[in-house]
Order: sequence, then C-alpha cells, then structure tokens
Amino acid sequence: METRWCQLRNVIQSTALDVLGRARRQHQDWFDGNDAEISNLLTEKNVLHKVYMDLRTNATIAAFFRCRCLVRQRLRKMQDAWMIRKAEGIQGYVDRNEMKHFFKAIYNPCIKGTAPLLSCDGTTLLTEKSQILKHWVEHFRSLLNCSSAISDAVIDRLPQVDTNHDLNLPPSLLETHRAAQQISSAKAPGSDAILPEV
Repeated sequence: METRWCQLRNVIQSTALDVLGRARRQHQDWFDGNDAEISNLLTEKNVLHKVYMDLRTNATIAAFFRCRCLVRQRLRKMQDAWMIRKAEGIQGYVDRNEMKHFFKAIYNPCIKGTAPLLSCDGTTLLTEKSQILKHWVEHFRSLLNCSSAISDAVIDRLPQVDTNHDLNLPPSLLETHRAAQQISSAKAPGSDAILPEV
C-alpha cells in the first residue's frame, strides 16, 4: 500500500512540474521594474567609458563624467520613486487595517544560510556554521555573564511597589468569551488596536 501512495505522489509531482513548471520567486527590488531603462543607461555609460579609456581627450573625459553623473541621478530617482510607491502601498494597508497584507508587504523573502564572520581577535574569517555558532556562544556568554557594576545600596534606594496579587488570577469564563469574540476571522486588531497574535 505504501508503494502505491509513493507512486501516486511521484506521478502528481512530476505532472505538476511538467505542466506548471517551478514557481519563480518575485524579488521586491527597485531595479526589477526598470531593467530595460537601467540597461540602456549603463550601456551608454559603458560605451563612453570605453571611448574615454581608448582616447583620453578633454571631450571624452567630460562626456564620460557628465554621463556618469546623469546615470547616478537617474538611478537615485528610480530608487526613490520605487521606495515612495512601496511606502504608500504599505501605508494604505495600515489605513485600511489590512494587517495580513501589511506584514506580507514589509517582510521580503529572507535569505537562508550563514554569512561569514570575523573571529573575536579579528584575524580569522569564520565560514563554517559550527564555528560561527561557537563564536556567538562565546560572545553572548561574555556579554551576559559579566559582573554587575551596580552596588546593592543603589538597588535598595529604588522605590518599592506592593505586589498586585489580582494580576495573578486566571481570567474568568466571561472575560475569555469576550476576548474570543473580539478576534475577527482575518486576525485584524480589535478596538484596542492590539494584534490577536500578541
């Protein structure tokens, strides 16, 4: 029976892969929507750079640096315009109280893996995952286990507040029922503006 399920799974997966293909991730970067224009700008700059390197005259130098300056300005404008559109879209989600879309918009796909890290002495580049984890263990151990510089006399001078034992009581059935009714199906915050996940 197990082999039949495996065969069915394999057939479904291979058919879906043949028909639909692999899903492509959409990166949310400012240059994705402007690829053609950016390519044209960079091609023009590269042509002028080649001319400038081959024939160094005042005219080629001026043309190259003028073009490079304009390319930088245009790229900055494209990036700023994309950032403004992105911020307006996110603000629209907040204004409409669409928290699901809000969080989806602000969290870009995360890159899995580990980045290389310098050792404590700054001489060795740590690339192995075990070395990096060991480095962080040492770092947090030294950070969290250091001796306190605050004297006990200072702590004793802090004002003391009486313990409120009512906060330790479990919520009543009525309070629990009211809290459950306030959570909407889309998990948007209620009238208190606190997210239900909190």
